[in-house]
Amino acid sequence: MINAEDAKDAARDYAFRHKLGWSEKFTFIKTSSFDGVECYIVETSSEDAENKSWMEIETSTPVNIYVDVNTGRCFGHQFGNRGFNKGI
Repeated sequence: MINAEDAKDAARDYAFRHKLGWSEKFTFIKTSSFDGVECYIVETSSEDAENKSWMEIETSTPVNIYVDVNTGRCFGHQFGNRGFNKGI
């Protein structure tokens, strides 16, 4: 069983591997159940607007990454309102 900080680390790695984007400042973690799997849902943003001028900021999209509580494996993500995508 993993804790929320381990889930955040796993989700960050998953986001970079899948080029989803990551915002360290706007990251929230909650526990839930998805398809019968107890999981952490790590909510973040596709764009980190911290320390950027207003002309450098692109429109960001919310990203949810699903991390299995028991194994620590990321098993999917949701990018905006595009539905659930199974991870590899």
